[in-house]
Amino acid sequence: MRPNVVILEISKFTKTRLFTNIMDISSNLHELFELLTRPQRIVIVSHLNPDGDAIGSMMGLYHYLVQLKQDVQPISPTLVPNYLKWVPNVEKVIDAEEQPEEALKHISQADIIFCLDFGVLSRAKSLELPISQARAGLVNIDHHADFNDFSHYYFRDINASSTCELVYHFINTHSGKKRINSKLANCLFLGIMTDTGSFRYRSANSQTFKVAAELMECGADNEMINHHVNNNHSFNRTQLLGKLLSECLHVLYEYNTAYLLITSQDYEKYQIEDGETEGMVNYTLSLKGINLGIMLVEKSDIIKMSFRSVGKFPANELAKQFSGGGHFNAAGGKSNESIEATVDKLKSLLEVYKPQLLYKPFSE
Repeated sequence: MRPNVVILEISKFTKTRLFTNIMDISSNLHELFELLTRPQRIVIVSHLNPDGDAIGSMMGLYHYLVQLKQDVQPISPTLVPNYLKWVPNVEKVIDAEEQPEEALKHISQADIIFCLDFGVLSRAKSLELPISQARAGLVNIDHHADFNDFSHYYFRDINASSTCELVYHFINTHSGKKRINSKLANCLFLGIMTDTGSFRYRSANSQTFKVAAELMECGADNEMINHHVNNNHSFNRTQLLGKLLSECLHVLYEYNTAYLLITSQDYEKYQIEDGETEGMVNYTLSLKGINLGIMLVEKSDIIKMSFRSVGKFPANELAKQFSGGGHFNAAGGKSNESIEATVDKLKSLLEVYKPQLLYKPFSE
């Protein structure tokens, strides 16, 4: 079935909205693909606090476009976390917080800006306004349901496991697998692996496994990537995890829910860096009978929240109650209230959602 495509003329670019089966959209990207046959100044932007999928898709696309002899600059709104510093050529990423003038210069001079792994422009943090005002053609490649219409070209599929999977299809649609070398394959495999929880989540469908297998055939090293992601934590991070599991894990069996609480004092005591708490929320779901896991991280002026569920509970619906959103089983949110007030609000909402939380996953 062909996708529903709406075309609007904007400046010299065609605004093409694509939301359905990625295998049916290549003919609608001819204008963008034509641009890529000529030298362009290209910027690739990830979302703030980039994770494996954000960095993997950004650097995977970087390695592809460099092969096309394009002038490419990757930019992150915030610091690349330590556990992703091994990614090939990640040292070329500009941190917009540390080098704001350099980031703005590249954005203002760009011919094309790729926005990867976010569908809402505010996720680019301080780069939101410069990107919206840029003269460049904007390209959005993403798999999140949260979306606002800010780009000229879209390559989106909310059923895809990851943005890295979509970048693989984007490359394959444009020129086939012939340009996917081992560096590129490792980048894309990273994002697929991390966004599927090492292929444990429902988002890892048969298509995902096919793409992962093809990336391994192109040189992706599964063992090496798993080692860097899972066996490369700092001593302080490991100590914090031990403290959280022994002292800060709260189980609400009446709601089949568990949550972890990280205070600002914990951050200071253990000298935790941004990105080091990635994945900790998943420990809540390792408990028998738990369908919903939550992590609350207290920062100086905000409570960051991560939501994970198994089976049929919509974690993203609960996240919306905290100014957030995301995928069905994995979402995020925030609270401007105190820890105590946030936990109280959370418990009151769990009472509302109680009928939906009391189920046995995979029993049907």
